[in-house]
Amino acid sequence: MLSTLFPRVIRLATTLRHFAVTTPRVTTASRHFAFPARAFAAAATVTKRKPVAAKSASKRSTAGASKSPSGKGRKTKAKKGKKPGKRVAKAAPKKRSRPVEKKVKEKLPQPPARPAGPYGLFTAANSVKYTKPPVTQEQFRQAASKLAADWQALPVEEKQVYYDDAARRLSEYHVALSEWSRDISYDMLRKINKQRRAKKQRNIRLAGHRDFIKPSNPYLIFVSDQRAIPENWDGAPASGIARQSWFVKKAASQWKKLSDAERATYVERAAKHNVAYRAQKAEAT
Repeated sequence: MLSTLFPRVIRLATTLRHFAVTTPRVTTASRHFAFPARAFAAAATVTKRKPVAAKSASKRSTAGASKSPSGKGRKTKAKKGKKPGKRVAKAAPKKRSRPVEKKVKEKLPQPPARPAGPYGLFTAANSVKYTKPPVTQEQFRQAASKLAADWQALPVEEKQVYYDDAARRLSEYHVALSEWSRDISYDMLRKINKQRRAKKQRNIRLAGHRDFIKPSNPYLIFVSDQRAIPENWDGAPASGIARQSWFVKKAASQWKKLSDAERATYVERAAKHNVAYRAQKAEAT
């Protein structure tokens, strides 16, 4: 019996060995092809790892410093740095100044200077007794008080000399002013007064002027004409207020004596004057 079984066992062993050697290996791709559901499940379970952010160097350094045994219980003193020097501000570049053109002042005709009064003439003649140039402010005050005392003590006859001289000078001034105003227009008079105000001087007022800014009437024009005649001042007082009131009374009496024909001239002049005044007022507004 053994002799019959032995050949069968050998055949069976060779058959199994042949089968093991010749059986092909199944690869991963063939497995995925054979079982697609498993491949899909395997792919779905794969997760990507997130990159871990590296710790900053500053945290590491602080952590290492806190853990170091040598730094325990020691206070580190901050090193004193050098104080920064004071910054010197740079000078700003100078701006080039533009050349300023100087305005050339217009040369305007100036009126004659008003003469001094009686007391002014007296002080001008006698100031040399008490002062010599250069004069200080205190010396000027002392001289002024002495001159005032001398004027009060002066006799009336001697004072009258200065009054007469002042009246003569004033009449000459009115004549010169009347002649000067003939060629002065209103625009020129306005420019002259502007220059005088800049010098803190009084404005010039020309009563009866053809272009005078204020309105007028025949009587005022007559009075201004009579004021410019030197003979009309004969016998007038020397003082200012009394002198002016005396002249006004005299001019009023002369106006009453005029006939209608003589007054018509002044009426016509006043009408022309007021027309010019209204025209200038309209231009100003």
